[in-house]
This record gives sequence, structure tokens and C-alpha cells, in this order.
Amino acid sequence: MISMSLIQKRIAIAGGLILSGMFLFPPWLFVYRSERTVSARGGSFHADETALAVVHNEKEWSGGYALIFRAPGAAKPLSALDIDYDTAFTESVSVRVDVQRLVVQAIGTALSFLALLIAAEPRQRDHG
Repeated sequence: MISMSLIQKRIAIAGGLILSGMFLFPPWLFVYRSERTVSARGGSFHADETALAVVHNEKEWSGGYALIFRAPGAAKPLSALDIDYDTAFTESVSVRVDVQRLVVQAIGTALSFLALLIAAEPRQRDHG
């Protein structure tokens, strides 16, 4: 069993509570996806033309922080995304946890509290 001083125990508890809070209120990310078919003329695809390619468009923006059980609502209207709606064939907006940012935050917080635990270790005095 690891022997910890009172201050180290308090640091460990605070670190655990903060990490728990980070996972309970994670960062969210909105993702807009659209797909359109482009004709040989370069414009939108019409039924009487031959399709040249399908163009995928994806934009992401932060959804802020919210309780893990309740995803945030759209924080930015789609009209503010600078999207050409006339050429969009299919489009969708989804919301998901920003895992990359959450992992970076958790690692940074864990390392910070680990450094605090080491710094708070009682010093032994030499009696010589």
C-alpha cells in the first residue's frame, strides 16, 4: 500500500474529482456534412446529364461543454456556415464528443496532478 501524506491525499482526491467532472461534462463538436454530384459542365448534376464526381464537404465547429447525457443544441445556425445550399445533394448535421480535445485535457490534468503529488512528497531529513 502506498503511504501518502494528508496533503497528497487531498491532491489525489481533487485530481480525481476534476477528471470525473471532465468526463461528465465533455467538449462537444458539431459536424456538418454535405454531398453533391457534379456534372461534366462543372455545375450541379441534373437527371439528363452524366455524373462526373461526388463532392464531399465537411465543416466542424465547437459545441462547447455539456453534460454527457444531454448533447448541446445547434449553437450556430446553418446559414452562418457559408454553404451553397443550391448544390447540396444531401446534408446532415451531427453532434459528437470531441474525443481528441477530451484526451488532451485528461492527459494534461493527470500529469499536472501527478507532478503536484510528487512535489508534495514529504522530504526526509538526514540526521548525521
